[in-house]
Amino acid sequence: VLHDYGARTVVFASFAFAVNIGYAVFQGVMGILSHSLWFGLLACYYLLLSGLRGGVLFAEHRLRAGGGAEEPPEGKLKIYRMCGVSLIVLDLALCAAVTQMVLYGSPVQSGAIQVIVSAAYTFYKAILAVVNFVKAKRLRDPVVQSLRGICAVDALISVVALETAMLATFGDGEDMIALRAVTGFAACAAAIAIGITMTVFACRRLRLL
Repeated sequence: VLHDYGARTVVFASFAFAVNIGYAVFQGVMGILSHSLWFGLLACYYLLLSGLRGGVLFAEHRLRAGGGAEEPPEGKLKIYRMCGVSLIVLDLALCAAVTQMVLYGSPVQSGAIQVIVSAAYTFYKAILAVVNFVKAKRLRDPVVQSLRGICAVDALISVVALETAMLATFGDGEDMIALRAVTGFAACAAAIAIGITMTVFACRRLRLL
């Protein structure tokens, strides 16, 4: 774990899987208590994203168990392709949630301290996702790249959620429709682009193999 970046990625992805499940439950509780559709949609999204991360980890475990020390490249590329296709479908569905957020906003105001702490964590997660995304690309391990792609998408959506909470707490959300629309749909477009890139790359490599 200390010396192998790929093994370290899998270990931290397992930890992130548990954290995301807890965060999705928290969003769901917030949605129920505040009668907020936005929080409910976020909870569903994070649950599905956690399920995708868990699916990648499970598929990699089965591949490792069946292939021994040398995992077949075709198997890793198929995991990468599955992850890319899933991200495309998931983020297309997220566009509906972003549309709801743009039109109706988030009616729930959070405490200032909660928003500040969330902002610090979101920016930390975004910076870490970018750094690890670059490292994973250099490593050229499809499974590691799949996990880092999920982290990048997670960070993008966290930025949208943070902006929505900040506008609801510190500003007049009704005057920020354009800003919410640009940020929300830009994040969706970037997330879908990541999924398309992963899918196309995996399909090309599989044809070559």
